[in-house]
Amino acid sequence: MGKFGNLPQMPVCVGKPTTRDFLLFSGTCQAAFSLISLLVCSSYYAFSSDIFETQLEERIVSNVITIIASFAVFLPASESTNLMLILSASVIRIILFVDLTSSAAVILMDKMKIESIAVLSWTCKSDFLKISYMSSNNCCGLNKPYTDQLLYEDAAVCISALNDSLFCCGPDMDSDICVCQQSCFPHLINSVRQSVHLASGLGFFASFLKVTWELNNCFLHSPKMLSSVRMILLINSLLFVISSGFSLPEYNQASYMLTRQKQINELRRLLSHPHDKAHKLASQLFLYILEMFKGHHALISSVNLEEAPVNATIAEGLAFVIENTPLLLQLALIFPDAVHPYVDQQEPIMDILRWAIAVTQQSGFIPESEQSLFISAQHELNLIPRPADYWNPHTAQNQMARETHEAEILKRQAKKERRKLKKGPKLTPKRLDL
Repeated sequence: MGKFGNLPQMPVCVGKPTTRDFLLFSGTCQAAFSLISLLVCSSYYAFSSDIFETQLEERIVSNVITIIASFAVFLPASESTNLMLILSASVIRIILFVDLTSSAAVILMDKMKIESIAVLSWTCKSDFLKISYMSSNNCCGLNKPYTDQLLYEDAAVCISALNDSLFCCGPDMDSDICVCQQSCFPHLINSVRQSVHLASGLGFFASFLKVTWELNNCFLHSPKMLSSVRMILLINSLLFVISSGFSLPEYNQASYMLTRQKQINELRRLLSHPHDKAHKLASQLFLYILEMFKGHHALISSVNLEEAPVNATIAEGLAFVIENTPLLLQLALIFPDAVHPYVDQQEPIMDILRWAIAVTQQSGFIPESEQSLFISAQHELNLIPRPADYWNPHTAQNQMARETHEAEILKRQAKKERRKLKKGPKLTPKRLDL
């Protein structure tokens, strides 16, 4: 007999683990890996949300739900806990489909999307990171032409700043594409592929843990709990409706204003170039957007704009037209001599422009401050009659007249300054006494 008397011997956990142990292990693992996957997707979201935003949003939402549902395994064992586990398994069963389709969509991305992510990742780098990347990989810029059709539509606003090859080719390079070194594009594509495979691997592993959860949880069903099957089916139906809405593309005023701010910043960078180069880049950017408008017009022109888009392709096309119509109109106002050769006396193009302006104004996203932009640009493009006092200071003729006028003003001011110097104080002749 011991010091404290006969104490009952504590049971020792030996042999096969119980169902509860499996649930605890799988729930903890899937919560941990879902958290890791969530962090990976969140960092991914910073530079690739414009490419496969739907898959990322589905992954982030499903991971958050999984983490919340997984904490049910830490509740005290009881009938209510078992019911909570069944409900959690029902939730995980639904988002398992979202996980698998999202991971498959990412891992099966085509060549164009991989290249588009590489382009966007490059544009999001700071100048210091670009220099470091080019130095470490012995490459120079993207070496991609501005009219490259492989560029994704959402990158159109950034194509005036894609190459950034001045750092390694020197300011004397007159070409838009640096050819003195190999391109950084293949290195970027390899980095994107590695990141995609890592994120997809975590996603598939989390899906496997969800399957383990579901299989283990089947042993907890009892006749008493099965009486609540109607409630479980109802919750399943509601969650299925909610999860199906994750894939619907969303667009709002904030998205429009964010894109417009990016466009304004890129226009400022475009204006910082010498006049001839800025003129050339503006022409290429205008033609690129115009070509994209032609493709979207064939797809969207027959759609009722008062109804919600029937699929993601139409929604993305509408977003592209709404976002880039103001940019195209700004190019027409700031670089009129670069734009007019492509639109004057071109009635099909004028019809495309009228259609794009009508779609954008009908969207309701245009703030009051940009209404004058639409009116002035339509005057400039002769889409509506010009008033008698219309004047665009950016045309070559008006710029020349303004420079001549400013030169005449400076010339008059210089003459006045010279006259003031001549009319200065003079010595009077000394008067002699007679």
